Amino acid sequence: MEGAVNYIKGTVRVKVRARYEERVINICTYLGIKFWNIERGGDGNLEFTTTIGGYRKLRRAAEKNGSFTVKPISRKGVPFLMWKVRKRYILLAGLGVFIFMMTISSMFIWQIEVRGNEKVSTEEILGALGELGVDIGTNTFKLNNRMIQNNMLLMIPELSWITVNTQGSRAVVIVREKLEKPEIIDYDKPTKVVAEKTGIIEKITVLRGIPLVEEGDTVLEGDVLLDGDGGRADGEIIARTWYTMEEIMPLSGEKKEYTGHSTVRYSIKLGKKYIKLYFSGRNPYTDCDKITMEKAAVMPDGSVLPFGLRREEFIEYETKEESFDLERCLELMEKRLLSRLSEEIDDGEIVSYEFNHTLTDGAVTLTMKAQCLENIALVRSDEDLLYSQQNLEEFQTNDRTDNQR
Repeated sequence: MEGAVNYIKGTVRVKVRARYEERVINICTYLGIKFWNIERGGDGNLEFTTTIGGYRKLRRAAEKNGSFTVKPISRKGVPFLMWKVRKRYILLAGLGVFIFMMTISSMFIWQIEVRGNEKVSTEEILGALGELGVDIGTNTFKLNNRMIQNNMLLMIPELSWITVNTQGSRAVVIVREKLEKPEIIDYDKPTKVVAEKTGIIEKITVLRGIPLVEEGDTVLEGDVLLDGDGGRADGEIIARTWYTMEEIMPLSGEKKEYTGHSTVRYSIKLGKKYIKLYFSGRNPYTDCDKITMEKAAVMPDGSVLPFGLRREEFIEYETKEESFDLERCLELMEKRLLSRLSEEIDDGEIVSYEFNHTLTDGAVTLTMKAQCLENIALVRSDEDLLYSQQNLEEFQTNDRTDNQR
Protein backbone atom coordinates (compact mmCIF):
# COMPACT_ATOMS: atom_id res chain seq x y z
CA MET A 1 0.00 0.00 0.00
CA GLU A 2 2.81 2.40 0.85
CA GLY A 3 4.44 1.68 -2.52
CA ALA A 4 1.24 2.66 -4.33
CA VAL A 5 0.98 5.89 -2.33
CA ASN A 6 4.60 6.80 -3.13
CA TYR A 7 3.97 6.13 -6.83
CA ILE A 8 0.95 8.44 -6.81
CA LYS A 9 2.89 11.21 -5.01
CA GLY A 10 6.05 10.68 -7.08
CA THR A 11 9.61 9.64 -6.09
CA VAL A 12 13.12 10.76 -7.05
CA ARG A 13 16.23 8.58 -7.05
CA VAL A 14 19.19 10.83 -6.14
CA LYS A 15 22.97 10.50 -6.09
CA VAL A 16 24.72 12.41 -3.32
CA ARG A 17 28.46 13.07 -3.26
CA ALA A 18 29.92 14.15 0.11
CA ARG A 19 33.06 13.74 2.14
CA TYR A 20 31.11 12.33 5.09
CA GLU A 21 28.09 10.19 4.15
CA GLU A 22 26.82 10.10 7.75
CA ARG A 23 26.48 13.86 7.72
CA VAL A 24 24.08 13.73 4.77
CA ILE A 25 21.96 11.13 6.57
CA ASN A 26 21.90 13.30 9.69
CA ILE A 27 20.77 16.30 7.64
CA CYS A 28 17.94 14.24 6.10
CA THR A 29 16.83 13.10 9.54
CA TYR A 30 17.00 16.65 10.93
CA LEU A 31 14.94 18.08 8.05
CA GLY A 32 12.39 15.24 8.23
CA ILE A 33 13.23 13.94 4.75
CA LYS A 34 11.97 10.39 4.11
CA PHE A 35 14.46 8.18 2.24
CA TRP A 36 14.84 4.46 1.52
CA ASN A 37 16.73 1.91 -0.62
CA ILE A 38 20.15 3.31 0.37
CA GLU A 39 23.19 2.18 -1.64
CA ARG A 40 26.73 3.14 -0.71
CA GLY A 41 29.01 3.44 -3.71
CA GLY A 42 32.22 4.32 -1.84
CA ASP A 43 34.40 7.46 -2.25
CA GLY A 44 31.62 9.56 -0.71
CA ASN A 45 28.95 8.42 -3.22
CA LEU A 46 25.52 7.69 -1.79
CA GLU A 47 22.28 6.78 -3.60
CA PHE A 48 18.78 6.63 -2.18
CA THR A 49 15.13 7.27 -3.08
CA THR A 50 13.08 10.11 -1.61
CA THR A 51 9.87 12.00 -2.24
CA ILE A 52 9.59 15.06 -4.48
CA GLY A 53 9.33 17.31 -1.42
CA GLY A 54 12.29 15.56 0.17
CA TYR A 55 14.38 16.11 -2.96
CA ARG A 56 13.59 19.84 -2.94
CA LYS A 57 14.55 20.18 0.74
CA LEU A 58 17.76 18.25 0.19
CA ARG A 59 18.70 20.36 -2.85
CA ARG A 60 18.21 23.63 -0.90
CA ALA A 61 20.27 22.23 1.98
CA ALA A 62 23.08 21.35 -0.46
CA GLU A 63 23.08 24.88 -1.91
CA LYS A 64 23.30 26.45 1.56
CA ASN A 65 25.75 23.99 3.09
CA GLY A 66 28.07 23.49 0.13
CA SER A 67 29.67 20.35 1.61
CA PHE A 68 27.76 17.92 -0.63
CA THR A 69 26.06 17.84 -4.02
CA VAL A 70 22.74 16.30 -5.08
CA LYS A 71 22.00 14.95 -8.55
CA PRO A 72 18.72 13.31 -9.62
CA ILE A 73 19.17 9.92 -11.35
CA SER A 74 15.58 8.93 -12.12
CA ARG A 75 12.05 10.16 -11.50
CA LYS A 76 8.99 7.92 -11.12
CA GLY A 77 5.33 8.40 -10.31
CA VAL A 78 2.09 9.96 -11.48
CA PRO A 79 3.26 13.64 -11.33
CA PHE A 80 6.10 12.99 -13.78
CA LEU A 81 3.85 10.88 -16.00
CA MET A 82 1.26 13.64 -16.09
CA TRP A 83 3.95 16.20 -16.99
CA LYS A 84 5.04 14.09 -19.96
CA VAL A 85 1.52 13.75 -21.37
CA ARG A 86 0.26 17.23 -20.38
CA LYS A 87 -0.49 18.16 -24.03
CA ARG A 88 -2.00 14.81 -25.04
CA TYR A 89 -5.59 15.53 -24.12
CA ILE A 90 -7.09 12.25 -25.34
CA LEU A 91 -4.55 10.28 -23.38
CA LEU A 92 -5.24 12.39 -20.29
CA ALA A 93 -8.97 11.83 -20.72
CA GLY A 94 -8.39 8.09 -21.04
CA LEU A 95 -6.19 8.15 -17.95
CA GLY A 96 -8.91 9.99 -16.06
CA VAL A 97 -11.49 7.42 -17.11
CA PHE A 98 -9.10 4.63 -16.10
CA ILE A 99 -8.54 6.15 -12.65
CA PHE A 100 -12.30 6.62 -12.25
CA MET A 101 -12.97 3.00 -13.23
CA MET A 102 -10.28 1.76 -10.85
CA THR A 103 -11.83 3.78 -8.04
CA ILE A 104 -15.26 2.33 -8.78
CA SER A 105 -13.93 -1.23 -9.15
CA SER A 106 -12.23 -1.02 -5.75
CA MET A 107 -15.71 -0.77 -4.23
CA PHE A 108 -16.52 -4.30 -5.43
CA ILE A 109 -15.14 -7.75 -4.58
CA TRP A 110 -13.16 -9.34 -7.42
CA GLN A 111 -11.25 -11.96 -5.44
CA ILE A 112 -12.21 -14.07 -2.40
CA GLU A 113 -9.60 -15.86 -0.31
CA VAL A 114 -10.49 -18.35 2.46
CA ARG A 115 -8.09 -18.95 5.36
CA GLY A 116 -8.13 -21.16 8.45
CA ASN A 117 -10.22 -24.06 7.14
CA GLU A 118 -8.93 -27.64 7.33
CA LYS A 119 -11.92 -29.97 7.51
CA VAL A 120 -14.53 -27.76 5.84
CA SER A 121 -13.74 -27.37 2.15
CA THR A 122 -13.18 -23.97 0.55
CA GLU A 123 -15.88 -24.77 -2.03
CA GLU A 124 -18.46 -25.34 0.73
CA ILE A 125 -17.59 -22.04 2.41
CA LEU A 126 -17.69 -20.09 -0.89
CA GLY A 127 -21.01 -21.73 -1.80
CA ALA A 128 -22.58 -20.69 1.52
CA LEU A 129 -21.20 -17.15 1.16
CA GLY A 130 -22.68 -16.97 -2.34
CA GLU A 131 -26.13 -17.83 -0.96
CA LEU A 132 -25.73 -14.89 1.44
CA GLY A 133 -24.79 -12.54 -1.40
CA VAL A 134 -21.03 -12.51 -0.85
CA ASP A 135 -19.67 -13.29 -4.30
CA ILE A 136 -17.56 -11.86 -7.11
CA GLY A 137 -18.95 -8.43 -7.96
CA THR A 138 -20.52 -7.79 -4.54
CA ASN A 139 -20.46 -4.18 -3.35
CA THR A 140 -18.16 -4.01 -0.30
CA PHE A 141 -20.39 -1.36 1.33
CA LYS A 142 -23.26 -3.86 1.46
CA LEU A 143 -21.33 -6.41 3.52
CA ASN A 144 -22.85 -6.97 6.96
CA ASN A 145 -20.27 -8.92 8.94
CA ARG A 146 -22.62 -9.71 11.82
CA MET A 147 -25.33 -11.02 9.50
CA ILE A 148 -22.78 -13.09 7.56
CA GLN A 149 -21.34 -14.53 10.77
CA ASN A 150 -24.71 -15.51 12.25
CA ASN A 151 -26.00 -17.12 9.05
CA MET A 152 -22.75 -18.90 8.19
CA LEU A 153 -22.59 -20.53 11.64
CA LEU A 154 -26.13 -21.84 11.07
CA MET A 155 -25.42 -23.04 7.53
CA ILE A 156 -22.09 -24.72 8.41
CA PRO A 157 -22.28 -26.07 11.99
CA GLU A 158 -18.61 -27.16 11.82
CA LEU A 159 -17.55 -23.51 12.04
CA SER A 160 -17.21 -21.72 15.39
CA TRP A 161 -16.24 -18.25 14.08
CA ILE A 162 -16.00 -16.38 10.78
CA THR A 163 -15.21 -12.85 9.62
CA VAL A 164 -14.88 -11.17 6.21
CA ASN A 165 -12.16 -8.53 5.86
CA THR A 166 -11.97 -6.43 2.70
CA GLN A 167 -8.63 -5.24 1.37
CA GLY A 168 -9.40 -3.10 -1.65
CA SER A 169 -11.21 -5.37 -4.11
CA ARG A 170 -10.11 -8.54 -2.29
CA ALA A 171 -12.16 -10.20 0.44
CA VAL A 172 -10.29 -12.33 2.96
CA VAL A 173 -12.55 -14.82 4.75
CA ILE A 174 -11.03 -16.04 8.01
CA VAL A 175 -12.71 -19.00 9.72
CA ARG A 176 -12.19 -21.14 12.79
CA GLU A 177 -13.51 -24.66 12.99
CA LYS A 178 -15.07 -26.26 16.05
CA LEU A 179 -12.89 -28.52 18.11
CA GLU A 180 -14.11 -32.07 18.53
CA LYS A 181 -15.61 -32.66 21.94
CA PRO A 182 -13.56 -35.11 24.00
CA GLU A 183 -15.23 -38.39 24.83
CA ILE A 184 -16.78 -38.22 28.28
CA ILE A 185 -16.17 -41.46 30.18
CA ASP A 186 -18.72 -42.40 32.82
CA TYR A 187 -16.62 -44.33 35.33
CA ASP A 188 -19.75 -45.33 37.25
CA LYS A 189 -21.21 -47.13 34.24
CA PRO A 190 -20.61 -50.93 34.26
CA THR A 191 -18.54 -52.13 31.31
CA LYS A 192 -16.88 -55.24 29.95
CA VAL A 193 -13.95 -55.75 27.58
CA VAL A 194 -14.81 -57.85 24.51
CA ALA A 195 -12.72 -59.10 21.59
CA GLU A 196 -12.86 -56.76 18.61
CA LYS A 197 -11.35 -59.45 16.36
CA THR A 198 -10.72 -63.19 16.34
CA GLY A 199 -7.25 -64.29 17.47
CA ILE A 200 -4.98 -66.11 19.91
CA ILE A 201 -4.16 -64.15 23.06
CA GLU A 202 -0.47 -63.39 23.56
CA LYS A 203 -0.52 -60.91 26.47
CA ILE A 204 -3.09 -59.65 28.98
CA THR A 205 -2.77 -56.34 30.84
CA VAL A 206 -5.65 -55.75 33.28
CA LEU A 207 -6.28 -52.19 34.41
CA ARG A 208 -9.71 -52.85 35.90
CA GLY A 209 -11.93 -55.92 36.11
CA ILE A 210 -11.57 -59.70 36.22
CA PRO A 211 -9.90 -61.61 33.32
CA LEU A 212 -12.04 -64.40 31.88
CA VAL A 213 -9.37 -65.74 29.49
CA GLU A 214 -5.70 -66.67 29.67
CA GLU A 215 -2.69 -66.30 27.41
CA GLY A 216 -2.81 -68.90 24.65
CA ASP A 217 -6.63 -68.99 24.51
CA THR A 218 -8.36 -68.66 21.16
CA VAL A 219 -11.15 -66.06 21.22
CA LEU A 220 -13.81 -65.09 18.69
CA GLU A 221 -15.01 -61.63 17.83
CA GLY A 222 -17.46 -60.49 20.52
CA ASP A 223 -16.21 -62.84 23.28
CA VAL A 224 -16.00 -61.25 26.75
CA LEU A 225 -12.35 -60.98 27.86
CA LEU A 226 -12.60 -58.88 31.03
CA ASP A 227 -15.62 -58.67 33.33
CA GLY A 228 -16.24 -55.52 35.37
CA ASP A 229 -18.30 -57.49 37.93
CA GLY A 230 -20.83 -54.70 38.23
CA GLY A 231 -18.17 -52.01 37.77
CA ARG A 232 -15.89 -50.81 35.01
CA ALA A 233 -13.51 -53.11 33.14
CA ASP A 234 -10.54 -51.86 31.16
CA GLY A 235 -7.27 -53.29 29.87
CA GLU A 236 -5.11 -54.23 26.90
CA ILE A 237 -5.34 -57.62 25.21
CA ILE A 238 -2.58 -58.32 22.67
CA ALA A 239 -3.57 -61.13 20.32
CA ARG A 240 -2.14 -62.85 17.26
CA THR A 241 -4.44 -62.21 14.29
CA TRP A 242 -4.48 -63.33 10.65
CA TYR A 243 -5.48 -61.47 7.50
CA THR A 244 -6.05 -62.41 3.87
CA MET A 245 -6.17 -59.57 1.33
CA GLU A 246 -6.30 -59.41 -2.48
CA GLU A 247 -5.36 -56.88 -5.14
CA ILE A 248 -6.14 -57.14 -8.88
CA MET A 249 -4.36 -55.23 -11.65
CA PRO A 250 -4.61 -55.48 -15.48
CA LEU A 251 -1.37 -56.25 -17.34
CA SER A 252 -2.11 -53.88 -20.21
CA GLY A 253 -3.69 -50.49 -20.74
CA GLU A 254 -3.76 -47.32 -22.80
CA LYS A 255 -0.77 -44.97 -22.79
CA LYS A 256 -0.68 -41.32 -23.89
CA GLU A 257 1.87 -40.43 -26.55
CA TYR A 258 2.08 -36.71 -27.36
CA THR A 259 2.31 -35.76 -31.05
CA GLY A 260 4.03 -32.41 -30.50
CA HIS A 261 1.05 -30.42 -31.81
CA SER A 262 -0.58 -27.81 -29.59
CA THR A 263 -2.96 -24.84 -29.85
CA VAL A 264 -3.19 -21.81 -27.57
CA ARG A 265 -6.29 -19.65 -27.11
CA TYR A 266 -6.75 -16.43 -25.15
CA SER A 267 -9.76 -14.81 -23.53
CA ILE A 268 -10.22 -11.50 -21.71
CA LYS A 269 -11.93 -11.81 -18.34
CA LEU A 270 -14.35 -9.03 -17.34
CA GLY A 271 -15.86 -9.75 -13.95
CA LYS A 272 -17.47 -13.20 -14.31
CA LYS A 273 -17.65 -13.10 -18.11
CA TYR A 274 -15.06 -13.97 -20.76
CA ILE A 275 -14.55 -12.34 -24.15
CA LYS A 276 -13.11 -14.92 -26.54
CA LEU A 277 -10.26 -13.85 -28.78
CA TYR A 278 -10.82 -16.82 -31.09
CA PHE A 279 -13.61 -18.03 -33.40
CA SER A 280 -14.19 -21.77 -32.92
CA GLY A 281 -15.13 -22.98 -29.46
CA ARG A 282 -14.54 -26.67 -30.20
CA ASN A 283 -11.52 -28.64 -29.10
CA PRO A 284 -8.96 -28.51 -31.93
CA TYR A 285 -8.01 -32.19 -31.46
CA THR A 286 -9.94 -35.40 -30.85
CA ASP A 287 -7.69 -36.44 -27.93
CA CYS A 288 -5.91 -33.69 -26.04
CA ASP A 289 -4.98 -32.35 -22.63
CA LYS A 290 -6.27 -28.90 -21.69
CA ILE A 291 -4.22 -26.59 -19.49
CA THR A 292 -5.94 -23.39 -18.31
CA MET A 293 -4.16 -20.47 -16.66
CA GLU A 294 -5.69 -17.20 -15.50
CA LYS A 295 -3.86 -14.04 -14.55
CA ALA A 296 -5.75 -11.15 -13.01
CA ALA A 297 -4.65 -7.53 -13.23
CA VAL A 298 -3.24 -6.48 -9.85
CA MET A 299 -2.52 -2.98 -8.53
CA PRO A 300 0.80 -2.22 -6.77
CA ASP A 301 -0.97 -2.46 -3.39
CA GLY A 302 -2.21 -5.98 -4.18
CA SER A 303 -5.80 -5.02 -5.08
CA VAL A 304 -7.27 -7.23 -7.80
CA LEU A 305 -8.92 -5.52 -10.78
CA PRO A 306 -12.09 -6.89 -12.42
CA PHE A 307 -10.31 -7.93 -15.60
CA GLY A 308 -7.52 -10.26 -16.59
CA LEU A 309 -6.32 -12.75 -19.19
CA ARG A 310 -7.09 -16.46 -19.53
CA ARG A 311 -4.77 -18.76 -21.49
CA GLU A 312 -5.93 -22.19 -22.69
CA GLU A 313 -3.47 -24.64 -24.20
CA PHE A 314 -4.61 -27.82 -25.97
CA ILE A 315 -1.90 -30.51 -26.31
CA GLU A 316 -2.69 -33.34 -28.73
CA TYR A 317 -1.92 -36.95 -27.88
CA GLU A 318 -2.56 -40.42 -29.28
CA THR A 319 -3.51 -43.45 -27.21
CA LYS A 320 -1.63 -46.69 -27.70
CA GLU A 321 -1.99 -50.07 -26.06
CA GLU A 322 0.88 -50.84 -23.72
CA SER A 323 1.82 -54.00 -21.83
CA PHE A 324 2.88 -53.54 -18.21
CA ASP A 325 5.86 -55.24 -16.64
CA LEU A 326 4.70 -58.06 -14.34
CA GLU A 327 7.42 -57.49 -11.75
CA ARG A 328 6.63 -53.79 -11.58
CA CYS A 329 2.92 -54.53 -11.15
CA LEU A 330 3.59 -57.00 -8.34
CA GLU A 331 5.85 -54.49 -6.58
CA LEU A 332 3.14 -51.80 -6.66
CA MET A 333 0.46 -54.24 -5.51
CA GLU A 334 2.59 -55.47 -2.60
CA LYS A 335 3.04 -51.88 -1.38
CA ARG A 336 -0.70 -51.24 -1.60
CA LEU A 337 -1.60 -54.39 0.32
CA LEU A 338 0.91 -53.65 3.08
CA SER A 339 -0.40 -50.10 3.30
CA ARG A 340 -4.00 -51.37 3.62
CA LEU A 341 -2.94 -53.83 6.32
CA SER A 342 -1.10 -51.11 8.28
CA GLU A 343 -4.25 -48.98 8.28
CA GLU A 344 -6.33 -51.98 9.38
CA ILE A 345 -4.21 -52.88 12.42
CA ASP A 346 -3.51 -49.24 13.36
CA ASP A 347 -0.77 -49.38 16.04
CA GLY A 348 -0.34 -53.12 15.73
CA GLU A 349 2.69 -55.00 14.43
CA ILE A 350 3.01 -57.05 11.25
CA VAL A 351 4.82 -60.24 12.29
CA SER A 352 5.04 -62.04 8.95
CA TYR A 353 3.43 -62.11 5.51
CA GLU A 354 3.63 -63.95 2.20
CA PHE A 355 2.41 -63.22 -1.32
CA ASN A 356 1.02 -65.48 -4.05
CA HIS A 357 -0.09 -64.33 -7.48
CA THR A 358 -2.16 -65.86 -10.29
CA LEU A 359 -2.62 -64.76 -13.92
CA THR A 360 -6.16 -64.82 -15.40
CA ASP A 361 -7.71 -63.01 -18.40
CA GLY A 362 -4.90 -60.50 -18.87
CA ALA A 363 -4.78 -59.50 -15.21
CA VAL A 364 -2.74 -60.49 -12.18
CA THR A 365 -4.29 -61.26 -8.81
CA LEU A 366 -2.02 -60.91 -5.78
CA THR A 367 -3.06 -62.54 -2.49
CA MET A 368 -1.40 -61.64 0.80
CA LYS A 369 -1.62 -63.72 3.96
CA ALA A 370 -0.31 -61.96 7.03
CA GLN A 371 0.12 -62.61 10.74
CA CYS A 372 -0.05 -59.66 13.15
CA LEU A 373 0.04 -58.69 16.80
CA GLU A 374 -2.53 -56.09 17.86
CA ASN A 375 -4.70 -54.92 20.71
CA ILE A 376 -8.16 -56.49 20.29
CA ALA A 377 -9.65 -55.07 23.52
CA LEU A 378 -12.90 -53.18 23.00
CA VAL A 379 -14.68 -51.59 25.99
CA ARG A 380 -18.46 -52.03 25.80
CA SER A 381 -21.11 -51.09 28.34
CA ASP A 382 -23.31 -53.82 29.84
CA GLU A 383 -26.36 -52.12 28.27
CA ASP A 384 -24.83 -52.28 24.76
CA LEU A 385 -23.87 -55.94 25.21
CA LEU A 386 -27.35 -56.83 26.47
CA TYR A 387 -28.96 -55.01 23.53
CA SER A 388 -26.67 -56.80 21.04
CA GLN A 389 -27.46 -60.18 22.65
CA GLN A 390 -31.21 -59.54 22.47
CA ASN A 391 -30.95 -58.61 18.78
CA LEU A 392 -28.91 -61.76 18.10
CA GLU A 393 -31.44 -64.00 19.88
CA GLU A 394 -34.35 -62.33 18.06
CA PHE A 395 -32.60 -62.86 14.71
CA GLN A 396 -31.94 -66.55 15.50
CA THR A 397 -35.61 -67.06 16.57
CA ASN A 398 -36.94 -65.48 13.37
CA ASP A 399 -34.53 -67.55 11.31
CA ARG A 400 -35.71 -70.82 12.92
CA THR A 401 -39.36 -69.83 12.38
CA ASP A 402 -38.73 -69.12 8.69
CA ASN A 403 -37.02 -72.51 8.29
CA GLN A 404 -39.99 -74.36 9.92
CA ARG A 405 -42.39 -72.67 7.51
